[in-house]
Amino acid sequence: MAEIYLYHVVTEKPMKLGQIIIFDNNHFNGVYNRVMACKNILDGDKSVDIDSEFILSNLEYWTVRTYRELALEKVRQEKYPNYPSRMSCLYTSKTLSGAEMWTNSFINSGRKVYQIVKLQTDGKVFDGDAYNVFDGTECRRK
Repeated sequence: MAEIYLYHVVTEKPMKLGQIIIFDNNHFNGVYNRVMACKNILDGDKSVDIDSEFILSNLEYWTVRTYRELALEKVRQEKYPNYPSRMSCLYTSKTLSGAEMWTNSFINSGRKVYQIVKLQTDGKVFDGDAYNVFDGTECRRK
């Protein structure tokens, strides 16, 4: 597979030059962490970590997103098992301007943004539009 370059908005913790990112059945992303933290809160778990504090600051918002992500994952597993999980992948943009748009979106939702990085990959790439999963949006055609 040919090497390609993509842009990623870093929100969890700063990345380092040469860092290798692994996603599999044991390595998940920030979406997974926030979904599981919110699910734990909704299930009555009283422990609080950084994700929990962030979620508790706007629990209604994160509850809607958690149920949406869990439903999307269930459908993916049942109907599209060969597609990547939204909870075990890296979200990227093809262009710097696309990454900048997501940066502004994250900042407006209260998430800390550390940096935008340019990544090189020779791994699997699934081209989707994350914008299409938001409430009240119409699917954008490519």
